[in-house]
Amino acid sequence: MISSGNNVSSSALFWLAQYGVETAIVSKTGKLVATIVPASYEARSETRLKQYEAFFNRKGVEVAQDFARARVESEISFMEEHELNASRLEEWLPRINFVGDRVDEVRVKIQGFEGRCTQEYLKQYFNLFPDFLKTRRRHQKDARDPLNNLMNLGYEVLKRRVYVATTAAHLDPYIGYLHSVQFGKSSMVCDLMEPWRAMIESFILNYHTELDPNCFTMHGNRSFLKHEPMINFTKALDKHIDNKRIPYSYRDNSKTTRIRTAIKEEPKKLATYLRTKSP
Repeated sequence: MISSGNNVSSSALFWLAQYGVETAIVSKTGKLVATIVPASYEARSETRLKQYEAFFNRKGVEVAQDFARARVESEISFMEEHELNASRLEEWLPRINFVGDRVDEVRVKIQGFEGRCTQEYLKQYFNLFPDFLKTRRRHQKDARDPLNNLMNLGYEVLKRRVYVATTAAHLDPYIGYLHSVQFGKSSMVCDLMEPWRAMIESFILNYHTELDPNCFTMHGNRSFLKHEPMINFTKALDKHIDNKRIPYSYRDNSKTTRIRTAIKEEPKKLATYLRTKSP
């Protein structure tokens, strides 16, 4: 990973590519700006062909359901851990299993029920924070309050990790199943982020004790972390992803692995499924 303000020689970039190392270029806030990948990364055309085919058959529907289900299940786990009321999510979860032959036939319905679950989850999640961070609604764009902007920052760090893992698995980052295909929207990355969003929210809940109102500054009518607290937050989140072990079945039959490894493995599992399983 290369952040803005650093100098890297062309020789270093050459050898990174030569040895198959994908390099991410990020802003000071951790937002992914570009990736440099070896030319061989584009050689696995079979994976992308199967990815495109799945968009038009039952397999893509099943993948979309799995992403939505994983998001809701992670929310339920978080709520149980923090003694919140997850009964509505548990009641609504089975409704994600819509039947359809194409992604575009069922996507809106799946998103609708996932959205209801997430809305109920976030309503209780927001109440866990002190008054200077508490908010009532989730805002992805043009958020004014500090908590929503803190969540957006955390998701940018996650997105960078997932984007790199997606291209490493030879998947097209812009063709997803749960999230709509739009110009400039990395919908497959958005899909693969779903199971990890609750991890970001859990990290923020634990980290908020390091913050106080003086850590934030106003830009117009919007509240953001100041530069130094922002750097500290993104470094702490990266360290958490790199070192935190979670229950996860990995190749060596271990029962736990680091979050960073699990994030890398999930796109690979999806790519294998798309190539080998019949719709």
